[in-house]
Parts: sequence; structure tokens; C-alpha cells
Amino acid sequence: MLGNTNGHAAGQGVMAAGTRQVIAGFLLGLLYAAPLFANEAGAQDPAPVWHIQGPIIERVSRDTAWVRWQTEQPSIGHVLVHSERAEERRFESPDASTQHAVVIDQVPEEGTSRIRVLAKIGQDAEIDSGELEFDAMLHYVEPPLKSMRPNPYPDDEKTVRYERLARRMLDAACTSRGYCLVLGSADGRLAYHLAQVSDFQILVVDPDANYVATARAKLDEAGLYGVRVSVHQARFDELPFGVYLANLIVSDSLLDGGEWPAALEDIYPVLRPSGGTLFLESWQSEPAKFQDQLTSWIGEVDLGEGESRIEQDQAPFWIHRRGKLPGAGEWTHQYGSADNSSCSQDELIRGPMSVLWWGRPGPRPMPDRGPRNPAPVSAGGNLFVQGNRTLFGLDAYNGTLLWFKQIPTMRRANIPRDCSNMVVTDDYLYLAHDSRCWGFAARTGEWKLNFRLPESYDAADYEWGYLATVGDLLLGSCTPRDSTYLGDQGEWFEHFGEDDVGRVVSHAIFCSDRHTGKPRWEYQGGAILNSTLTIAHGVMYFIESRHPDAVQTSQGRLLGEPLQEEQYLVALDLRTGEQRWSRSFDFSDCQYMTYLAQAEGVVLVTGSDEEKKYHTFAFRDDDGSPLWENHEPARKHHHSGHLAHPVLIGNRVYLNKLTYDLYTGKVLAEDDFDWHGCGVMSASRHTIFHRFEFHGMLDLHTQERTEFLGVRSGCWLSMIPSGGLLLAPESSAGCSCTHALQTTLAYVPRHLDARLKSQSEPGASREN
Repeated sequence: MLGNTNGHAAGQGVMAAGTRQVIAGFLLGLLYAAPLFANEAGAQDPAPVWHIQGPIIERVSRDTAWVRWQTEQPSIGHVLVHSERAEERRFESPDASTQHAVVIDQVPEEGTSRIRVLAKIGQDAEIDSGELEFDAMLHYVEPPLKSMRPNPYPDDEKTVRYERLARRMLDAACTSRGYCLVLGSADGRLAYHLAQVSDFQILVVDPDANYVATARAKLDEAGLYGVRVSVHQARFDELPFGVYLANLIVSDSLLDGGEWPAALEDIYPVLRPSGGTLFLESWQSEPAKFQDQLTSWIGEVDLGEGESRIEQDQAPFWIHRRGKLPGAGEWTHQYGSADNSSCSQDELIRGPMSVLWWGRPGPRPMPDRGPRNPAPVSAGGNLFVQGNRTLFGLDAYNGTLLWFKQIPTMRRANIPRDCSNMVVTDDYLYLAHDSRCWGFAARTGEWKLNFRLPESYDAADYEWGYLATVGDLLLGSCTPRDSTYLGDQGEWFEHFGEDDVGRVVSHAIFCSDRHTGKPRWEYQGGAILNSTLTIAHGVMYFIESRHPDAVQTSQGRLLGEPLQEEQYLVALDLRTGEQRWSRSFDFSDCQYMTYLAQAEGVVLVTGSDEEKKYHTFAFRDDDGSPLWENHEPARKHHHSGHLAHPVLIGNRVYLNKLTYDLYTGKVLAEDDFDWHGCGVMSASRHTIFHRFEFHGMLDLHTQERTEFLGVRSGCWLSMIPSGGLLLAPESSAGCSCTHALQTTLAYVPRHLDARLKSQSEPGASREN
């Protein structure tokens, strides 16, 4: 059986030669004439001119890229580009605007280039981005086909019909990237036309050797075989692919009266959840007959919450879009969800696992693993990975690289003393950058949303700190400028000192509509610890210091006094921003870090002190009444054993090798297993994941440990259970530990595919 090996070969499609350059040229031309955003949602009057926001660099072809940036007031923009092998060149954004797009050509395919953005406002003022690095090797654009050979199929009455059908199939799939499975090859004609209008990697399957040979010959004549299309001889009930591979499943042989392609129960496991599309059409069937055949073909197969419909064009066709896996959770924020429980609530991820796919990104675009970088996030079957000033969007179920951007000014590290800068919904990846929050379309990476800080907070003094989404709400905070950690020197932020454990704080929290940016409310109180901001069940919780010196300082990193004095645990109504309750409490023992999480009606606060002793406090979430507290020495004495973030699963707390009852604080179990590495735990409802020596998992029901040999996680949180999968992007860059593989992996539970149950289990077991 073939797994879904993303990447380097099958995962990255290219548009047909002859069309890519025309389309790219047209789209790039539009960038000059049209604004970057149809509506700069939530915009206020222009703020004072002071610096450039961005740029974002994205490759269009092997030697062409566009550069986009924005300014607070209209300006004339220029981009200066130079490298070791070429002299400086200048590109101009000719019209005065706040939104700029410049196309640069002759971009080298290797090495690094230097880029500088200049913006002139009026006659005198000019702002400068400074010199920024652009890694030319990170292009991830497949080379165009060497030649677009003539169409090998006859120009007959079916040509227009096939062309129209291919476009309708693409529209139904709502994507043009990933994998398309064609059941029944005929002569390969449908695969040919799908390749003309999409970037799909197309897999054709037919049990008949003669049909397979004909399709291969025709597609090879077209220059597509082995490049964009492959043809496999196999039975439909023995498809040689892993589960969840296909974004689109269609049939060519059914069109002209062929038989329905085997049983749906044999095909459905290959369809990607969260939007994978089945599109079946029959040119020889009347609508009533087609309905009867379809009903019989579906049989007893449970289509879950997917969407299905029958339509009629020149012939009847059926579209089914698969829904999310029942019981699957998602990892939308740094610690799972906005509740910071580090549990995705996924019910499916348990038992033996197999590798589903592996591939990009590898180590080159990733930051050093040591500075405790933001976690990946995933929703709607998409995976988002933040590298070293890079941003990746991938298909979580088959590893296809959907989009990639370089943002030279984007970086956030030392997450134990701050918060992540990205969250995801089914439709958008939200990124806090500078004084803005940008929204990128999840599937395409299109930069569509652009929100500012509240107008009362000058962008010259503040950045967008905290970021969360709940329903249609977008939450943010105003953090004093230049407070965030960069971690560019590979720091571990391990020791006790301002440069390691200084807490990043915010001076205000605000709420707006996540689609429009329309303001809802704003809260200003004390110095709010970013690492404690937590949301659950319509309430936002956090810890703030109301000491005058903490409130009035312009600094965004605070350590010790006065931050550790006059501290309050606060609860705000998420819809109105009104304070529900506030409780004074002494959290001054939480010196190294302060975390807050919520589960099952309890708010949990934890941290450690200079003696590396953990202090844990539990409160009722409805009124802040104290429930219990616990004080225990760190039980892991190496690799940041004193910095662990708790995991909350149901009414259990997992922290510092102990299991607590969430309501009483009673220690229920102690685990002496001494794992390696600095990483922290993540969890589904049934399994905990973290680094042992390599990737490791603990079954909470059997207490059995499994280690996936050869590849390790990063120095903070990089293994996320989401969508029924364990997603583990590469995060070991810069490490000299004895691990062999530096790649991104997705693991699938074997119980989700009967074909996997009988295979030997991967990895090696360790005794407790």
C-alpha cells in the first residue's frame, strides 16, 4: 500500500505550461491597478507616519516574486534588491497609496538576497524598512513543464463537454491544489482536461490493463505522464493509497455508460475529510435512473455531516462534500484552544498509529529549536506552520504545500513569557504582526483582512500582542512596542533574569468582529500578563498587576516588583467586556513563568520559582473562589523541567510528573518516567504526546508508551493532535541530538482505517 508521501514529488502541482505565465502576468498586473484589500476592514483615519509594515514576499515563478507592504499614509514606494551575484536593482510602486505591490524579476534560485523598502510621503518625509534578508532558495514553486505538447485527443463533440466538466469539477472542489483521484481511466481524457485547469496531482486508477496502457500512452504524448498525472492498474476495492488522500474524486469511465466504480465503502476512506469532494456524472443516464443508481451505490454508507446534492446540467451529476470527522478536535490556538488546556478534545486519536504522510517543511526555513517558538495550528483540515520569518499553509490530510510566504520582520519567541501571534479558523489564518492583525484565506493564502489597533493606541508606541478568535469575535491586546522576544541567537530563555523571564504585558485588551474589524469593546486596567489570557464559555480570564508602577510604565517586559505585587485574577464578559468578578491574590511565587488555563468550571494558575518549585492554584470560574493550591519541587531536573505547561483533560491535571484531581488538588498518580528534551505536552482526550528521545505518546487508558524513532519534536510545543491526526511539523532545526530525520510528519490512528489494523505497529514501546 502506498502512503501519502507529500511532498517532494507528488504534493506540489504546477499549472500547465503556456497558461501559468499568462495568468501570473495578468494577476500581477492587477496588483498595480487594484488595492490589496477590497475593504481595509476596521480602518480609522490615517495614523502618523512612522514606519513600513511588512513586507510580505511570495514567489510567483522560479525567477519572479512579488513584494507587498503597507504604510499608514499614502506614499510612493520603492524596493531595492541586491545579492552577492548581482548589483542593486530598483523597483517602483508608482502610485501614492497605503497599500503597495511590486513585482521583482530575475530572482535567483539559490543563495540569499537583500531587500530594502523605501516609502516617500510628500516632499520631505521618507521611511525605510532597513535591510532585510530574503532567502531565494525558499521558492517552493515547481518548474513549468518543459513543453506543452499538442492535445493528443481528437477535437470532437466531446472536447467542449470535457472542458466544461473539468471546470465544474474544480468549482465543486473549491480548491485547485492537492490530489485528484480519477476512477476508471477510459483513455485518460478527463485527467488531461483536469490538468489544464488545476494544479492537482492526478491519480488515475483502472483495473483493465488495456485501458491503463492507452491512458499512459496518451498522457505521455501530452507531456503530463509522470509529471502531473500517474495511472495505476488496481481494483477499486484495493486502492493503493492511504486514507484521506484525495481532495477530489471523480470517474471518467462512468461518463459514457460505464459501471459505477465499485462500492462507496471502498472509496470513501480515501476522500479527505473537511471538504473533500466526490463528483460523479453520467452522460448516459436519465435523472430518475441516475437517482436510483446513486441510492443503490451509496447503500448503507454513513456520509456523516457532509453535504450532498444532485444537479442537472447536460447530464445529471452528484456532488458530495465530506464533513469533519465525527469526534475530531482541532488545534486552533497555541495551547489547543483559547482555554489553554493543551487538549484538542479529539476523541479519535488513540491506539496504534501509522505515518500518513511526510514532507515539507524541512529544517532550512525553520528557526533554531531552542527559543521556544509558536506552536503550529490547524483547523478545517489545514495546517499552518511558522518558521524563521516564514509562514506555511499545508493540507493536513495529504501534506500538499498550499502556500508559502516570507515575512522578514515577523518573529516571536519565548512563548512561556508571552503568547503566540497566530490563530486559525476554518476560513482564515490570523497573524498578529506589528500593530496589525492580518487575515490570510486558509486554503489560498490570499491576504484579505487587515485590522489595526484601537485608534486610542498609537502604532508608534504599541504592537498587537495577544490574539484569539471565539466564534465571530477577534480578541487582541496592546503591548508596548519592541517587547516581544526574537530568539535570533538560539536562546533557551532558561535562566532567571530580565532577558530570560521578563513577562510581556499588555496595557489594554480589545474585542472586534473577526470578519469586519468593527470594534465591540475595550478594557484597560492593570499590566496584563499576556501568558495568562484565557477564554472559555463566554468569559475571558487573566492576571494583571494594578501596582501604579506596573500600570504607568511604558515598558512591555516586567520582572519581579512591581509586577508581582497587587495582582488580581480577573474575569470579563466576552460579549460586553464588562467585569464579572475580580479577586486579589498573591501569585508572587510564580517567578519563572505564570500560566492560566480553564476546564470543567475551574481556572488553574501555575508557575515556578527561583528554587524551581511549582506552585499551582485552582479557582472556581464563576466567582473566583479559591479551591485548592499545591506546592511541589520540579521532578524533572534537566531540559527546562521547571517550565512545563499543564495539560487539562476532563477533571484531570497533568503537570510535573503528577496527575491531580482538578476539583480537589488531590494527587492521583505519579509518573517517574524521565523523558528527554525541553518540549511540553499536548493531548487528545485519550493520549498525551511529547518528546521522549524522539516523538512519543502515552495511552492514558493502558499507560503504554510508544516512541516513533528517528524524528524529534522541538523545544516547546510542536506535536498537535487535530482533525483525527497527530501533526508534527519539523521543529528540530539547530539541534545536535542523535536524531536522523528532519521532516514534517502526520500520523493516523490505525483504527480509522481497517486496512491498517493488521499491520505491525510502528516505533518501539517503553515500559513505564
